[in-house]
Amino acid sequence: MNKYSYSFLCFLLLSFGAFSQQVRNPLEASTPAEMELIFKENFAIQQKAVAQKAAALNYPARIELKNGVVREFVSISPTGMPIYIQTTNNVDAAKTISTNKVWPAGSLGLNLSGLGLTNRMGVWDGGAVLTGHQEFQGRATQTDGATTLSDHATHVSGTMMAGGVVSNAKGMSYQAPIKCQDWNNDNTEMSSAAAAGMLVSNHSYSQISGWQYDTDLARWEFWGDPSVSSVEDYKYGFYDNISAQWDQITVNYPNYLPFVAAGNDRGEPGTIPSTYYIRDLNGNWVLGSSTNKPNAIGPYNCISGGPSNAKNVLTVGAVNKITTGYTKVSDVVMSSFSGWGPTDDGRIKPDVVANGVSVYSSVSTSTTSYSTFNGTSMATPNASGSALLIQQHYNNLKGAFMRSSTLKGLIIHTADEAGASTGPDYTYGWGLMNTAKAVSTISDTLKSIILQNSLASNGTYTYTFYSDGTTPIRATICWTDRPGTSPSPSLNPSTIMLVNDLDIRVKRNSDNSLFLPYVLNKTTPSAAATTGDNIVDNVEQVFIATPTAGTYTITINAKKSLVGGSQPYAFILSGITPKPSAAFTTASRVVCSAKNVSFTDQSSGATSRMWYFPGSTTATSTATNPTVTYNTPGVYPVALRISNATGYDSIYKDDYITVGGLVLPFNETFEPTSSTRNLWTVENPNADSTFRLWTIAGNTPGNTAYGINNFDWPTSYYLDRIVSPVIDLKGYQNALLEFQHAYTRYDSTASDSLIIYISTNCGTAYTRIAAFGENDKGSFATAPDNTFATQNRFVPSKAADWCGGGIGANCLSVNLTPYVGFNNVKIRFEQKSNNGNNMFLDNIKITGTPNNPVANFYSILKTVCVGDEVQMLDSSLNKPDQWSWYFTDADTLTYSVRNPKVKFLTAGTKSISLAVKNATGKDSITRVNYITVLPSPTAPTVTSSNGLALCNGDSTVLSTNATSSFIWYKNNLVYNSTLTSFTNKEEALFFVRTLGGNGCWAKSSELLVQTGTTPEKPTLTKDLSSSVFCDGGTFNLYSSSLTNNQWYINDTLFTGQIAKTLTYTDGGEFKVRVTEKVCAAMSDSIVITKLQKPVTSEIIGTTWAVKGDTAVFSVTPGMTGSIFTWTPVGATLQTGAGTSSVVMKFGTSTSATIAVQEIANNNCRGTQKILNVNLVNTGLNQTSAELNLAIYPNPAHDKISVQADIKNSAELEVMVFTILGQQVPKDAYQISGTGSQRELTISALPAGMYILKVKAGDKTTAKTFVKE
Repeated sequence: MNKYSYSFLCFLLLSFGAFSQQVRNPLEASTPAEMELIFKENFAIQQKAVAQKAAALNYPARIELKNGVVREFVSISPTGMPIYIQTTNNVDAAKTISTNKVWPAGSLGLNLSGLGLTNRMGVWDGGAVLTGHQEFQGRATQTDGATTLSDHATHVSGTMMAGGVVSNAKGMSYQAPIKCQDWNNDNTEMSSAAAAGMLVSNHSYSQISGWQYDTDLARWEFWGDPSVSSVEDYKYGFYDNISAQWDQITVNYPNYLPFVAAGNDRGEPGTIPSTYYIRDLNGNWVLGSSTNKPNAIGPYNCISGGPSNAKNVLTVGAVNKITTGYTKVSDVVMSSFSGWGPTDDGRIKPDVVANGVSVYSSVSTSTTSYSTFNGTSMATPNASGSALLIQQHYNNLKGAFMRSSTLKGLIIHTADEAGASTGPDYTYGWGLMNTAKAVSTISDTLKSIILQNSLASNGTYTYTFYSDGTTPIRATICWTDRPGTSPSPSLNPSTIMLVNDLDIRVKRNSDNSLFLPYVLNKTTPSAAATTGDNIVDNVEQVFIATPTAGTYTITINAKKSLVGGSQPYAFILSGITPKPSAAFTTASRVVCSAKNVSFTDQSSGATSRMWYFPGSTTATSTATNPTVTYNTPGVYPVALRISNATGYDSIYKDDYITVGGLVLPFNETFEPTSSTRNLWTVENPNADSTFRLWTIAGNTPGNTAYGINNFDWPTSYYLDRIVSPVIDLKGYQNALLEFQHAYTRYDSTASDSLIIYISTNCGTAYTRIAAFGENDKGSFATAPDNTFATQNRFVPSKAADWCGGGIGANCLSVNLTPYVGFNNVKIRFEQKSNNGNNMFLDNIKITGTPNNPVANFYSILKTVCVGDEVQMLDSSLNKPDQWSWYFTDADTLTYSVRNPKVKFLTAGTKSISLAVKNATGKDSITRVNYITVLPSPTAPTVTSSNGLALCNGDSTVLSTNATSSFIWYKNNLVYNSTLTSFTNKEEALFFVRTLGGNGCWAKSSELLVQTGTTPEKPTLTKDLSSSVFCDGGTFNLYSSSLTNNQWYINDTLFTGQIAKTLTYTDGGEFKVRVTEKVCAAMSDSIVITKLQKPVTSEIIGTTWAVKGDTAVFSVTPGMTGSIFTWTPVGATLQTGAGTSSVVMKFGTSTSATIAVQEIANNNCRGTQKILNVNLVNTGLNQTSAELNLAIYPNPAHDKISVQADIKNSAELEVMVFTILGQQVPKDAYQISGTGSQRELTISALPAGMYILKVKAGDKTTAKTFVKE
């Protein structure tokens, strides 16, 4: 038997023989479902054993102490001692670990609350949760039927997900549902919940260990096992069978992470009491010795026994709350009670800490009751409730949930530093959980990576990245390890529980310096962490606080062959200097000529940059945020190229800057979709009410207009203005300004004015060109005067309120023809107030007729190499709006954009033509031999000896055929290799460029080398009991991999079939290929054979019959050697069972059904055939069947023969009746023949069913026949 066993198994075998044959080891289960079944069965056995021992030794089954602690007798130790578990007794909690920052309105701008995450979070505790508490709002469900309410369970659940009806009690995932269970049968229930998709569960309880104060009996008790030690409780830090079973549950369900309390026993009992009680070898309480007293607990090695010491859970310690949030190490203050590690084998426990002091949450006293509790019980839901939000964010971004090892690793990776020394310790674990940092790491895909990989035995994964030397490097791996073998109960056994030992190393490539992960020494538990070879933890982390700039390579591998052949793991890395990403902007893309234009670099990761400004006085710039000047009106592109040590990026924005003004027609609607709305400016020299955008009605195309409130600001003669973007009127024959307005005066003396100005020098000076309603005279009001009430002040709401609406003034226009020929034009609308009412402007339009265009263009570069991009710039006059470019020997021969970029494919001098057009006319120009294109050298070739996918640390030799004047490039940057070939193991983009004598370069093709780890070889299973199935059936094949599957049939890729399960209806050879990144593993094949099924004919036989009569039914077999299953309803089978032809005798019902199914000798079944038969009464007296009446053929068309056993032929009388018993006239048919035979000619009878009656003496009989 496997060494694993339930903690009560040994005792059961020794003392409860009736149960010993029933107990099974759950770790020997072949499937997760079987393991769950064993848990369930063993729990029932355990309950009986516990009840017997409790009765025999007078142990209480459940204790609820006065201080609220709940204890329950749950199992029996291998030494026969009773095992009890007990409870380990929100806005501030959220602030302590930065969970509040990920809530809606939090500083990260996220919207995480747990909403909609049904069946994803659970709690197991010492009783039932008050699910009707006002904080739960119907989101809490008690799923196991527990009814004994628990303050502790309700408080824990509230910390996880209370809605915040009382704001200080708001839980971490405050809109999440929760499944609630008590701690009885937790293994079974956890397995079932995880199988249904649960991600996070909370367990704020542990085995009772060490010193405990019984508040009911007012005495100290020592709960150690005297068969192991009388002075120390071996359960602290001990990896027992429960630890192993919880590890197996998490292996079975790789997305499921239990959160477990570290316990509250450190420091107990303070001063050793003079009077105390201990257990004797039978488990009874006896007075303790006055001389050989047990030791006080801790300070180290006091993590409570049981699941807290499992490898794959997240064990949580308790610290004081930090009401203002974490800012520095000293903010984290340890509680007076939280359990410290290490485990007996030296593993780091607790994993992290959270707020467990003065936690305010719901209790079960009433639906509105709250209380403040202390304990790791409170810290654990602070962490677990927050962890669900991390999963929610990952799922929002990635469309899937993380593995539990990824979640645990991420929480550890992003924990805030705590304690006296950098790195982990046995006090705070890896530090204070920080939800916001974990979530931010998921979001930051440029500077961090989170990978979920799998490592094969003897496999290696490598990852190379660049650090700029300014940000610390932190690399973490975490894996869900297989359960260890629990040792026999003993004090501090040093046996290492780690099964699959993975290692992470970080190498600085410049000098091959190697950085190792953190390690702790259990023999000196207070010592600071050092670095070295970690052989005990299933979490490893390398931290480089002050890296030097350069490339680093991370290697992940296994020390030895992996149990199971492979090990999934999570890899988290922070401190990457990302590849640069180019971006820029400018305050305004429409500018005046001869004015400065400033550009802002919005790129990420740039260490150098080059700007390109065709058409400006500064052609290029290396400044971060350059300022340039454009003297010539036109429309120009802008480009930016950036780089750092990891590569380069560039961005090109065509027609980005418009110099000298916008061309006509100009049409401003002020709607949100307007591209020019934000180019208008408002001038408010009096700093009072001024123009703003209003919501209006009655106008088209939308409901937005510029307006000013004169009604509420009755200050006379104040000026307010809106100023247009820059307009270009050069090249037009005429121009006209039109606009729509809406206005009403307050009264006849309170009239406001509108004055229009024009500037031809970019707003330096303005000329007044129109005035309306000025000096209280004249009117351009569109609605009648009205002393509107404040709440009804004038805002246009219908078409009649606007100009041209039929009530007030018409719409206005201003002739701008005197100003054609100018660019850098601005139009200013000035409103002069006079205690009037509100004024609105909309649909401002400037139109004009252009002059004939004059085609022209230029290029900054006149000499280029083959393949180089050449920027062409249009400089045509008079506002063309259509362009047609013509090139020779170019990648694209024609363009219709204003400023194309073109590549010439051959050497020589190239002519270029441009034709332009506007509404008035067209023009064209050709520049002969305008561009000189120099030849490039022959392009080099590059090859990879081992392909482009490198798996498990493989390498490849990259080679080029270039022999001189060549340069290797890696990630678009010059590489340091000058060799024609070199060995490479890194993931990168490589190519070679060669330099010709004329200064032109030639580039090879690109080789994208990618690295990865071969996934575990998938296995296939089927739902067939054999490898054959029958035609018409379906079968399912299952891949052992949850994701990344690709099915193959007969060695051909099965398009679209990528799910874990393949459902199919045909035979063949099946395989599945599992891919992780670029590496793949193919399963062995499964051959499924489809067997032929018989194709049976329809049933041959009558569809009408007389009740009680017999009839023959038959089918034509589809295959030789078949057997037939006949199933009559309303009839009984007389003869022919198993054959294709049978005799059925009908009963007395009104109908019968005859069914048959053919079963071939390959056990395939044909389609069942069914014939419905209508049964009727003859209406005749059938007194005898002795005449042996026979009718044939039946059915018949023309004639039937009748034969009966009689002695005297003269006695034979034949009559025909309808199926309803009516006699058919004898002239409807003819009878001939003598003796015992007669022949009836029935050709004149209508088709149907008839009854033939034969009488001979005192004997009468009848049978049916069918006339076709």
